[in-house]
Amino acid sequence: MKDVLISIIIPTYNHEAYIEQAIESALNQKCDYPFEIIVGDDCSTDRTNKICRAYYHNNLIKLIDSEINTGLLKNYRRLFSACTGKYIAILEGDDFWHENKLSEQISFLENNPDYGFVHSNAFLLFENKKTSLVHKRSFFLVGDVYNDLFTQNKIVSITVCFRKNLLEYMDFDNFIKSGFQTMDLPLWLEFALHSKLGYIKAPLATYRITPRSISNNQCFEKRKHFEESNRSILEYYAKKKFPENLDKNYIFRKYNLKLFYLALSLGRFEDIQSVFPDDLPVSALKKAAVRYKFIFAVYKLFIRLFYKRL
Repeated sequence: MKDVLISIIIPTYNHEAYIEQAIESALNQKCDYPFEIIVGDDCSTDRTNKICRAYYHNNLIKLIDSEINTGLLKNYRRLFSACTGKYIAILEGDDFWHENKLSEQISFLENNPDYGFVHSNAFLLFENKKTSLVHKRSFFLVGDVYNDLFTQNKIVSITVCFRKNLLEYMDFDNFIKSGFQTMDLPLWLEFALHSKLGYIKAPLATYRITPRSISNNQCFEKRKHFEESNRSILEYYAKKKFPENLDKNYIFRKYNLKLFYLALSLGRFEDIQSVFPDDLPVSALKKAAVRYKFIFAVYKLFIRLFYKRL
């Protein structure tokens, strides 16, 4: 048996409707490189584990499960520890890859030893109970990207493949102790301190956005907690190396702006004072909320009509 070159990790929790498509998209890669698939089920309460075990019993995947819910970062840590390949690719349990994903990215990394990780464009699949909409999205970011990541994270984790040796720089225990709510941003920031990021223009994966997605969640408290975590991640790395020619106050204030617009869209006027303590008249906030909702509704309608014509 050939030595494994690529380790595919699939962190999952309550993804019974999607996990089979995710695993199949990994198995169906048109790739000449030997790979392993490691699924980490974080004590799902639905049928996710049962579906994964069917593949496990057929010797198609390695399954790491748990009797308790360990949380996102601990699940990632144990998945990374189980990897034996030279390269690691992330595939979350509710997303899926396109069949040439691994072949293109491994070829890039093999031919560009000065690049530590590579990403690509992706399709965004907006999905709810009634409708689904696919939107092609460009996530262009390439080269020395450490400074850019402080402004905006334009790297989608399911489009990434990286060299395993970059994990040597990661302090997962400290991330967990600090209460980070996401793994991707600290990964990219740490990788960017030590290597360059490659870019493939073709969309190599589809990222599913549902009402449960943290980036699409309409619960103000959960989004606030998530944004505060992102801010703490940037503060953590700012102590390591703060990017030159960037305004620190602006970079960290932009997370308040995200929460400000979210509060407006939800009509949560009482929460705006917690984001911006300035004395803002409620009447002005209500008018701003109406305008924001109207503009956003028009934008969604335009996107739907546009893609129906394709």
